[in-house]
Amino acid sequence: MVTNKPPGRTKRFNHHVEPTSLKYSYIFQIDMPLPRFQNLPAERQHSILRAAAEEFAANGYEGASYNQIIERTGLSKGAMYYYFDGKEDLYQTVLTDALGELGQAFGGIEEVTSAPEFWVAYEQLFERAVALFREDPVLAGLAKGMARAMATGHSIAAIEEMVAESAGQMQGLVELGQSLGAIRTDLPTELLVNVLFAMGEATDLWLLQRWGEMPEEEFSRITLKMMALMRQVAEPESANPESKEQRDEVKS
Repeated sequence: MVTNKPPGRTKRFNHHVEPTSLKYSYIFQIDMPLPRFQNLPAERQHSILRAAAEEFAANGYEGASYNQIIERTGLSKGAMYYYFDGKEDLYQTVLTDALGELGQAFGGIEEVTSAPEFWVAYEQLFERAVALFREDPVLAGLAKGMARAMATGHSIAAIEEMVAESAGQMQGLVELGQSLGAIRTDLPTELLVNVLFAMGEATDLWLLQRWGEMPEEEFSRITLKMMALMRQVAEPESANPESKEQRDEVKS
């Protein structure tokens, strides 16, 4: 989807891979708000975005009231439009802020030197994300709203940009895993990235739509099962010889 965006915006948050040091950092790159908003004191920026985040988290993008957000922030309607182009621009800024917080919580994969270390670190990434959602219901509500919008086919530029960035991050993880022998190299990398990303996206959407409604034990069980399934798909066949032997028996 092509969108017309005002000039003068800056970007931040991009995934970063350092193959020589075997590190992977989760950083998102999404359009930033108009420069006028960035000139506000940091505390004021935070209070405005938090008020907007609470409304979006409670009601989703479609259900959120822009007038209610303006009232929550204490700004006049004219002042709000001075800082943001409109509701979608504000939503994108809220998501950028939330993703920055999520990226800091993820922290990336640091100094892994073997395939087993890679998979342990990979699981820890998601454990940190789940812990953050449990600590911050507003962030969890934003994630659930994004999942709901994606599941219903609503086209929102901020979400589309986030999905594109997430696909790039999967590419970085696969490349790091391949360099350590943790991820298979017998398939085209692009195909493998697409398959793993589709599995991850489907899992995220299914779980987020049920966030807060499913018993915690069941949520954790399904999350671990899906991570194990993704690992089984991604790992070299040599890492799972029993499965290869079973396939060979079926062929014979």
